[in-house]
Amino acid sequence: AEHRISNGPYRLLKHPLYIGNFLLVLGVLVLYDPPRWLGTLYMIAFVMMYTLIALGERGYVGKKKEYKAPFILNNLRGEASTLLVLIIVYVLYWVSLLRTQ
Repeated sequence: AEHRISNGPYRLLKHPLYIGNFLLVLGVLVLYDPPRWLGTLYMIAFVMMYTLIALGERGYVGKKKEYKAPFILNNLRGEASTLLVLIIVYVLYWVSLLRTQ
């Protein structure tokens, strides 16, 4: 990478992808409902791992020049497929729950 993007979600959060991954892992834990000790252990390991990654990136990214990337609506096309997959997964999950009752 030649530049460090400093606008958009990066203006508010240094690592929006990490927060998204945290929410995804939390959602999977809620969905599968593991024992509390296992879920807690998994979340602690996740936070520790991503903290180390973020600290390692800080030195690398801090040396890059700042760049304000323009927002382009076409960039959201890839996210539409992700949203569609999520909707399908949740619909299938709820259908399976209704069938078991």
